[in-house]
Amino acid sequence: MSKNVNYNLGGRVKTLRENRGWSQEKLATKVGVTTAYLGDIERNTRNPTFHVITHIAQAFCMSLTEFFDEQILPSSDDLEFIDREIIQELSTFTDPMDKKSILKIILLIKSLQSTPDKKELE
Repeated sequence: MSKNVNYNLGGRVKTLRENRGWSQEKLATKVGVTTAYLGDIERNTRNPTFHVITHIAQAFCMSLTEFFDEQILPSSDDLEFIDREIIQELSTFTDPMDKKSILKIILLIKSLQSTPDKKELE
């Protein structure tokens, strides 16, 4: 008995990309492909290699298992997704001065969060 497996890879990529508010250009840059190639993948007119699929899953901070599980569709307010995205973006900074500036910004945000708003006290 053979099973008919029809997976809409392009639709999955497009849904995940749009769910994050990313342009094709942003995802293509993260994956290392052209926007034209990514567009072909999303329209299911091109079959990406395993290597490209792996990079697509990594761009979404997902394992291949998560990527192919259509039930897993993290939204932009999913805390684990946000944590992974922050870490991924922070890892791109290599200059020590940039890292110090980012730390100052984080500490400033934390201090603002711990200060009660006057309206909350009323």
